[in-house]
Amino acid sequence: MGLRVRSTGRYNGSMELTIIIILAKYLSSLLVLLLPDEYSVTDSFSFVEELRSFDFKNKFLISFDVESLFTNIPLNETIDIAIDLIFKQNPKFSIKKTDLKKLFSFETHFLFNGKFYDQVDGVAMGSPLAPILANLFLGSHEETWLNNFDKADILLYRRYVDDTFCVFNDEQDATSFFEFINSQHPNIKFTFEKQNDGKLSSLDILVDNSSRDCVFSVFHKKT
Repeated sequence: MGLRVRSTGRYNGSMELTIIIILAKYLSSLLVLLLPDEYSVTDSFSFVEELRSFDFKNKFLISFDVESLFTNIPLNETIDIAIDLIFKQNPKFSIKKTDLKKLFSFETHFLFNGKFYDQVDGVAMGSPLAPILANLFLGSHEETWLNNFDKADILLYRRYVDDTFCVFNDEQDATSFFEFINSQHPNIKFTFEKQNDGKLSSLDILVDNSSRDCVFSVFHKKT
């Protein structure tokens, strides 16, 4: 679907921008500890530590990447997910749901060329709230996707924002899962990169499963 915007007015000074930044930080603080994290990794170090205990023998490695995740996030759907999550954690939250939705909607504004724009879909790049909403959207859906997929065994599934590392028994199982997740949401489309000679890079880590013992090393892009 991609980014859709509409103009909301002229930019009249730094006060509006300051309010947007403060509000983004406040809303981020409400969500950051509530994000689904069962299948996510926080950094390359924890990722490697988990992989060291996994048996990669005769397994197939593949990674999935969301095409233009930030510009394709369905905002209304994601804001509703965020509000439901906040009130599930704190049913007596001090701000009404309708008012909280207005605050989240206000955070869809961004500044360009002296004008404020309202982002209809997609999250505003540079906002501290953007990666949190992106993680929330994918995290809230992936558990359902994983539970509903029954055509093959998913031996390992770990995601960092829009980059997902998976392990399957064979390439056919990996392809089946790729086709499944690509059919689950109209806004979200995945690309994939499969192992080459038993090697696959993910989160700046090169996983080498070509020999008896799986080896992990820092991955440097050719560029």
